[in-house]
Amino acid sequence: AVTLQLWQIGGVVLFALSTVASIIVPAELSSSKGAEATAAARAAASRLLCWGVVLGALLGAAQLAALPLLGLFSTLPEVRRAAVAPSVLGAVLQLFNGVTFIGEGVMVGTQSFPALAAGQ
Repeated sequence: AVTLQLWQIGGVVLFALSTVASIIVPAELSSSKGAEATAAARAAASRLLCWGVVLGALLGAAQLAALPLLGLFSTLPEVRRAAVAPSVLGAVLQLFNGVTFIGEGVMVGTQSFPALAAGQ
């Protein structure tokens, strides 16, 4: 349960960045016209995706760094050993969450709903 809560807290942080992406990218598209607007929006999306990767990696590293704290939640060695694998898996998935949530925010901001619904 602790592993899931740590993973969900990271997801909430990354989802907040998704909301930021859904605001910034359309703002860049509307700031100018033509190729300049497209270039500015792509640059903003690229920056946000980089931030998603960095933040996902940092959250994953923090979750891995918290592995020794599992002993605080149970005195049973079997429970502690069983909690390691989900914690590591959750930490790795934070990196994917960073990219996925930011990509979703960019797609929502550009109103790419059919592609988003199709999972592209």
